[in-house]
Amino acid sequence: MKIGNPTIGKRGELVLANPYPSLPVAILNDEDKEKVREMYLTDHP
Repeated sequence: MKIGNPTIGKRGELVLANPYPSLPVAILNDEDKEKVREMYLTDHP
C-alpha cells in the first residue's frame, strides 16, 4: 500500500480513507470477489 500526504489545490488520486455506505460488498455471479477487487479496490481497473 502506498502511503502519502493529503494535498489541497493539487491534482492527484482520489483516496477514500474510510468505508462509505454505498460501496458494494458483492457483485452478482462474482463468487471469488475478483470483480469487486478489480472495480473498486485497485488503483486502475
